[in-house]
Amino acid sequence: MLRFAPLLLLIVLSCKETAKDNVNFSSYDNAIDYTETHQYRVDETTDTSDSEWITSAEYKSLDGNVGFLILGMRGEKYIFDEVPLEIWQGFKTAEDKGKYYHKYIRKRYNMNLNDYQ
Repeated sequence: MLRFAPLLLLIVLSCKETAKDNVNFSSYDNAIDYTETHQYRVDETTDTSDSEWITSAEYKSLDGNVGFLILGMRGEKYIFDEVPLEIWQGFKTAEDKGKYYHKYIRKRYNMNLNDYQ
């Protein structure tokens, strides 16, 4: 039985559902629209009223491990991809959401539309 464990693990990991496997996005707005119309295992928002420039924050994950982070910043929505749940949890509890964004999110999880073509 143990000799089949690596094969079983490979099958389980290869079946992990991600948005990249199922959709094509033609624009960032299209990606954001997609996130607003689908069901997720994790679908949360957090209060950002204490931030001067982050006006909203949402996190959506199909598998409960990584997901989309959608931040409202000065009237525009920005989408970040493959953000680990731990990063979202840190963001939610951060004393300064702007500093947390700059330290842990910015330039690390930018969505690349080519990954969805």
